[in-house]
Amino acid sequence: FELRCRLHAQREIRHLAWKMLGLVKNVAPVIFDNAGPPCKTKRICPMNKKDCKWYPNP
Repeated sequence: FELRCRLHAQREIRHLAWKMLGLVKNVAPVIFDNAGPPCKTKRICPMNKKDCKWYPNP
């Protein structure tokens, strides 16, 4: 989910990944608690894309 939920992923793939993430969080919330794009879960951007609207702000 870390790669496919990113804002820079293809729109259709990202949409499907977010749907899948929602489903697995309902089934196993503890396991998937920190799943998702790193900009939202870890507050870091591995691509350092400052033009991204999800870019972590201090």
